[in-house]
Amino acid sequence: MRLFSYNIPMPARKTKLLCLLALFVCLIGRASAQPARASAPAVPSTLRVAVTLIEPFIMQRDGALRGYDVDVWEQVARRLGYQFEWVIYDTLEEVLRAVKENRVDASLAAISMTPERDMFLDFSYPYFDSGLKIMVRERPVLTFFESIRLVVTPFLLEVALIGLLAGFIMAHIIWLIERRTNPNFPHRYFQGVWEGAWWLVQIIASGAYRDLETKSPLKRGVTVLFWIIGVAILAIFNATLISSLTVHQLTSTITNPDDLPGYRIATVSHTTAADYLEEHELDFTGVSVIQDAYQLLLNEEVDVIVFDAPVLSYYAAHDGNHKVTVPERMFHLEKYGIALPINSPLREQINSAVLQLYQDGVIEMLHQKWFGEP
Repeated sequence: MRLFSYNIPMPARKTKLLCLLALFVCLIGRASAQPARASAPAVPSTLRVAVTLIEPFIMQRDGALRGYDVDVWEQVARRLGYQFEWVIYDTLEEVLRAVKENRVDASLAAISMTPERDMFLDFSYPYFDSGLKIMVRERPVLTFFESIRLVVTPFLLEVALIGLLAGFIMAHIIWLIERRTNPNFPHRYFQGVWEGAWWLVQIIASGAYRDLETKSPLKRGVTVLFWIIGVAILAIFNATLISSLTVHQLTSTITNPDDLPGYRIATVSHTTAADYLEEHELDFTGVSVIQDAYQLLLNEEVDVIVFDAPVLSYYAAHDGNHKVTVPERMFHLEKYGIALPINSPLREQINSAVLQLYQDGVIEMLHQKWFGEP
């Protein structure tokens, strides 16, 4: 058996060594140029959880926080072994800014999950289904005297006084005209003016002068002028009366978003409700917190509130009972989620815990506890 040996010539060996050396240098350079893989940020030992007070999700009672969102977060934290502290802000806008700027680790405050917010926040799986509703003042059952007080407004009284004054003057004019040409018309002052007032009523009602056979240009001109003035005053009086009654009928006229145009609306600024109104080109009064909107409604400074359905329903059933009413229809459906900073290491763990809450029936139990229905 022959053995074959192959000896690499010296120049070829040098070339091979140089190639191996170049490859080694290249690999080292590439390794040094490649940045080290960033490790996931560690979960803080004590999480900072941002909230803002909004019943019934976040409420402060006897120095402690209570509410639906409080219960949800405590269930999540218990399952994951988190230690946490609450950070209370005045408005939802401040809460979202704190999460965006990484000054807190998470937030619950009935926060709607929207594409716009998803640009600068991360969200957990949703834990609550919501939407928008309408709130109006409740129409009370009025007594007779309350009904009179409702329609007898200062402006209505002004119109009535102007009408009486105009009628008094026109009755004098009729008396002055008829006493000179009509022998059957009373010549005495009080009787004549009273008869002139009766003739004036007939002119306004029928549009014709009492003396139908008259050909006097003066009487015909007076007839036209008095009829126009009388009809105008009555029209203003009726319009004012109808307007006063319409305000009292708001409960029956505003039941869905299609009814909103033409009414004075209030909502919380920088919320999905405000976005909805702006998108539909509906003017509204913006407030910082929903409690301010409630006060505007009760003071009759606005006609209707548009806001998150569970918040309005809770107020109507508690502090607003017999004061406001919330029609059943819900629109612009949305979901609430736990807001987190972008790329938060908590997201996957929280998602898992939220799914467990659904699977264990905890979400249904909490909904029953706070809203009286599953």
